[in-house]
Amino acid sequence: MRACVGLLLWCFSALAVAAIDPVDFSQFEPEQAARLQARYHELNTILRCPKCQNQNIAGSNAPIASDMRRKVRQLLADGKTDTDIEQYMVERYGEFASYRPPVVRRTYFLWFGPLLFLFIMIGGFLTMLRLSRRNSQSDVQSEKDGEIR
Repeated sequence: MRACVGLLLWCFSALAVAAIDPVDFSQFEPEQAARLQARYHELNTILRCPKCQNQNIAGSNAPIASDMRRKVRQLLADGKTDTDIEQYMVERYGEFASYRPPVVRRTYFLWFGPLLFLFIMIGGFLTMLRLSRRNSQSDVQSEKDGEIR
């Protein structure tokens, strides 16, 4: 029993290491500091670490993610908007840095590919259904023809 509890505590202690750096916005008024803190956490979840595969900068321990978090904090303190900060990160690290890529010609397949796939699947299902009905009708017709002879 102690081994199980020890193993569980060890597993959960790994999660504590992945926590993002504490950020101090104490130089601002308490209400503004709370808003900046919320924006900081939101931005850290929508920005992707360029080094890690599909991990946001909030959960990444990579040095580049730490630099990105530091830059987000600095830009927030400078009064930049969320859009400005996200745009800065995209310009600096490429479109991979954002979980919300823009709808432009080169990302059409990314945005509309699932819809196209859905239409193809529905078309295939309807075609199979139509063929199945034809086959069952032709089987019934051939049985009737066999009885008449």
